[in-house]
Amino acid sequence: MDKTLENLKQMADGETVVGREIIAPDGTMVIPISKLSVGMVSGGGEYGLQRINGEFTGAGAGGAGATVTPLGFLLLGKFSHSFIRVDGKEEDDKWMNVLQTVAKVFAKKKS
Repeated sequence: MDKTLENLKQMADGETVVGREIIAPDGTMVIPISKLSVGMVSGGGEYGLQRINGEFTGAGAGGAGATVTPLGFLLLGKFSHSFIRVDGKEEDDKWMNVLQTVAKVFAKKKS
């Protein structure tokens, strides 16, 4: 279990969700944004009344998985900011609102 959690922590670092920025020749900062989904399961049990070395026989298992889904790119220019989705959809959801708010904050700090 400890090793599984340790590996999940390594996969879920900050650069997994918010990638390293890329500076375009015109000074625009391009930041890739992704969604990270993590799942984990474990279980075990004792089987029968048979003892081995004084302990009941048993079994246990655990596993974990993660998916990284690219959402788009946050563009922070000198005079404008925007978020371009990679799937081309223009739907209004909470993550897009958060990213637009972040873009506005960066734009204010740059000016």
